Amino acid sequence: MPKKSCELESLAWLKDVGAPALVDVPKISANGRTEMFTQGRVSFEFSRSLTNFFNALRELDLNKIRALARSWGYEAPAEIDELLVRPLVYASLQNYWYMEVRGEIPSSIIAHSTDRIHRYLKMIKKYHQNPEAFKPAEPKVRLHHARADAFYTVLKADAKLNGQAALVFDALLAGFQTLAEITEHVDASGRLKTKQPTERVVKFYLNQFRHDKLIIQSTKPFNAETKKTKGGEK
Repeated sequence: MPKKSCELESLAWLKDVGAPALVDVPKISANGRTEMFTQGRVSFEFSRSLTNFFNALRELDLNKIRALARSWGYEAPAEIDELLVRPLVYASLQNYWYMEVRGEIPSSIIAHSTDRIHRYLKMIKKYHQNPEAFKPAEPKVRLHHARADAFYTVLKADAKLNGQAALVFDALLAGFQTLAEITEHVDASGRLKTKQPTERVVKFYLNQFRHDKLIIQSTKPFNAETKKTKGGEK
């Protein structure tokens, strides 16, 4: 039988990299046939599948992500970018999952987590030195002059995505190809729950999709079936 809660000693290595002490101990409890992960006031379904565990984690809104960061002992002021807080929380919970399910954390995961922790703690130090620098910049006035937009086309329509990633990918599946079109569609859906500018979130996931080879970027509309752009071969 797998153990029902992660021993604190299993995460003792966090102290060696300067991570703060836990504020709320993570726990797993049974709810009928379902296991629930709880830390502080945040609770969601726990899965012995890492993919399913992360899918549930990605569904959490920003307030819960910040709450989890605080439970792990980190400061998470509102001025700190969501795209910096989420990876920190994901890394901490990934470590927890490995200890809970596998009984040890792979060295590559430890190295990756350590890097994220160091970068986040350095950023918090800079925040305390100059909080004004972390306030959102005033949006720049954009001139509506003609410019060459990139076009994004889906290569793998059956990708399994959740949360914000799924919202952006749905726009691509609906046939929207430019950053402006995708951003407008995501905005219009009213389903993006974040304080970050929509375009910034869309850019983040487009880069991620390109990295994962789910989409292709071109300077002209691209046909994924014929491997051609309008006007000739890509």
